[in-house]
Amino acid sequence: MKQLLAKFSYAFRGVGLALKDKSVIVQVVIMLLALVFFSFFDLSLIEWCVLLMCCGMVIVAEMFNTVIERMMNFIHPECDDRVRDIKDFGAGVVLAASFFALLIGILIIGSKII
Repeated sequence: MKQLLAKFSYAFRGVGLALKDKSVIVQVVIMLLALVFFSFFDLSLIEWCVLLMCCGMVIVAEMFNTVIERMMNFIHPECDDRVRDIKDFGAGVVLAASFFALLIGILIIGSKII
């Protein structure tokens, strides 16, 4: 039981560290603003679940990107084209997740407006 509690404490510490990162904070603020915006519409339970999954996908992508950036800065602190490419790829994952989340949000809101 102690090992299980220790694993959860490590995980919560990781979330706490992530919530101190500026990029993660920006994504969380955008998510909260989006959820406030969506609260003005009559959304079904399924629509809320889809929106929350999209928001979660973006936050998790940003957390992974932060891990990638920190690892690469630790492993290879000097400027290097390969490191830049790896970090840009991580940022591209966040951009793709954000794009699809936005698209799904537009489809849900569009169906309410029309």
